[in-house]
Amino acid sequence: MKRRDVLALGGAATLAAVIGGRVVAAETTKTARLLRVYADGAGESHLEELELGAELPPIPVGAVELVNYTRNSSAWHVAPDTRFALNIIGDLDVITSDGKHHAIGPSDLVALEDTTGKGHSTNRLNTVVTIFIHLDKDFDFIKWAKGEAQATAAKATPAAAVAPKKADPSSRIQTRLLRLYTDAAGESHLEELAMIGDRKSIPATEMRLGASKAGATTGKFHNAFFRRFVRNISGEMDITTSDGKTQRVGPQDLVFLEDVTGKGHVSAPLTPITALFIHVVDGFDVVDWAKNAG
Repeated sequence: MKRRDVLALGGAATLAAVIGGRVVAAETTKTARLLRVYADGAGESHLEELELGAELPPIPVGAVELVNYTRNSSAWHVAPDTRFALNIIGDLDVITSDGKHHAIGPSDLVALEDTTGKGHSTNRLNTVVTIFIHLDKDFDFIKWAKGEAQATAAKATPAAAVAPKKADPSSRIQTRLLRLYTDAAGESHLEELAMIGDRKSIPATEMRLGASKAGATTGKFHNAFFRRFVRNISGEMDITTSDGKTQRVGPQDLVFLEDVTGKGHVSAPLTPITALFIHVVDGFDVVDWAKNAG
């Protein structure tokens, strides 16, 4: 484990290490559920919880989308492709064709692979903001969860292969986007940005999971080592910037770290945390991304 990963999590042990554009888990904590929606041989859909192995094989990173939904109920449908879904905010009641209802919230990572069969219905009980991670059609969630190598090496779905959908420029994605940045004098600040539109593509290059324990901090200021998004799947932390301000960050927040120079910040986990890190392409401008639809 690299020292920069320890500092990035406030001195905590990491759950995952990065290999290229893939995720490799180093150790697992049960702070979030992994749920699999699948179709059996008769076409019936089911939802099951998968136990995670101690070591997880890599996940290739394909297209990544952030989508805002209002409260609604969907018609029965199959998953458009093989993907992970993770709610930043909002609660779902998912009905599978076996007649069962399943409560899904922001601490659940959902593996969708019922691309054939009778499908499922999704009832959004309130405003929902979801991150979709598109995967190769042959990706095997069960083998991945068990830590087994897959028979066929999965290939990431190119972003261009996922048909873009027109965003509504009058809409706003209803979750907080916080930008941690450095000004010309080297002082760090945390500001909130409004996200225009109802869906956005994230130009991801690498993804990883990380974990930290409550109170696991050096108390020292440090810089972000990469420009990237961070979303806590579970847990809360306080972030103190060099301007003297402290802000609490939780699962309802999407944070973009870009204070790679300057005086840095202090991260103090208040509870055990599992976080998703999304690295982005060089030259990515989060301010421009936030204010433009699509």
